[in-house]
Amino acid sequence: MRILNIINNLQPAGAESLLAEIAIALQKKGVHSEVATLFRYPEKSLYQRLVQSGVVVHSLDFSFRYDMRIPGALRRLAENTSYDIVHANLFPAFYWTALARPKCKRMILTEHNTFNRRQHNPLLKPVERFVYGRYNSIVCITNSVRDSLATSLPLLAERMSVIYNGVDTERFRDARPANRQELGVPFDAPLCIMVSRFYKPKDHKTVIDAAALVPDLHVLFAGEGELEPAAKRHAQEAGVGSRIHFLGLRSDIPSLLKASDLCVHSSYNEGFSLAVVEAMACGIPVVASDVRALNEIVQDKVSGLLFDCGDPKQLAQKIGMVLHDQVLNAKLRQGALARADDFSLKNTVSKLLTLYNS
Repeated sequence: MRILNIINNLQPAGAESLLAEIAIALQKKGVHSEVATLFRYPEKSLYQRLVQSGVVVHSLDFSFRYDMRIPGALRRLAENTSYDIVHANLFPAFYWTALARPKCKRMILTEHNTFNRRQHNPLLKPVERFVYGRYNSIVCITNSVRDSLATSLPLLAERMSVIYNGVDTERFRDARPANRQELGVPFDAPLCIMVSRFYKPKDHKTVIDAAALVPDLHVLFAGEGELEPAAKRHAQEAGVGSRIHFLGLRSDIPSLLKASDLCVHSSYNEGFSLAVVEAMACGIPVVASDVRALNEIVQDKVSGLLFDCGDPKQLAQKIGMVLHDQVLNAKLRQGALARADDFSLKNTVSKLLTLYNS
């Protein structure tokens, strides 16, 4: 079996990292898996990992997201190779793939989002129906994603199935904690972590405001993004600049999680959250916003705690509960480890192979 995975780029982020993990896992199982990226990107760590694992990566290197030459480039890529499956991820890559209709036996799309503006634009409804309709199967990464998409495109609901994203749970469970001193965090300080790029839906502001309400709490922000400078300014304005640590992109996320007392995730909306599952696989409590997909992953008071989206006072209260109620803390750690097993990479790969062979 030959599979071509198409995605915008390989910048380290949730969908991109997962695609790399799946491609490598399939390669180890003897399934020939290739990756095509549409656009230029500066950070090459995922690219290098794929190549070192024997996965062929085709870099088309377009600089403009709406370059009309993209469909032709995708068709030419597939002309001389007999792909069984072309599997597209993320907008606009899956739009371009649908327009290109590259030579293959089946086209599959993974839908990652519970919300996008296109779904609510009546002028784009026919376009959405056409694009999604080009795919033989549509993988939704949570039930929330499937429900949202099926509501928007009911005639295509029968093509939709749910396959949860997965993480290498053993890698996170067996990680060694990072050295707090090297991070600039006092050894005995309460410490929470948020792994996310800086953009509006992730709502770093609420985490910063909550930190101002929890005495001595230090926060690790692992990630980059356009709103990072604004978050740094807000941390200073809130009087917690010395307790908020901006780490940038990191390759040692398992160790950072293991060094933390809890993980916080404050998104307005999510399709899934690999960062939350990774934290649970490390056995640390999670406090997440009570929004679709996150409240499907995090079982309130079992594998984590949920708070009202955008409410720093309630977030601070939930952080305090994790830090000071040791019985609850132990229960959430145990529940997190058990819940993480539901989202193992092995399960994801197994279910994808079943779909590919169906």
